[in-house]
Amino acid sequence: MSHQPLSCLTEKGDSPIETTGNGPPILAHPSLDTFTPEELLQQMKELLVENHQLKGEWLLVGLKCFLLFTS
Repeated sequence: MSHQPLSCLTEKGDSPIETTGNGPPILAHPSLDTFTPEELLQQMKELLVENHQLKGEWLLVGLKCFLLFTS
């Protein structure tokens, strides 16, 4: 892809990693203008497919649990 590495997104020597104090560090998000529209569209398509697959897996788990407890 043609996006900039995280090190290019920092200003004044700031770290691209923020700490929340009570959890895992949060990586800085790259600016949307570092991606081409085609790259953004492809990422959105991949996320939609992954989301659909995960929903299908949870539906099967729920159905198996339902059948287990109703039989």
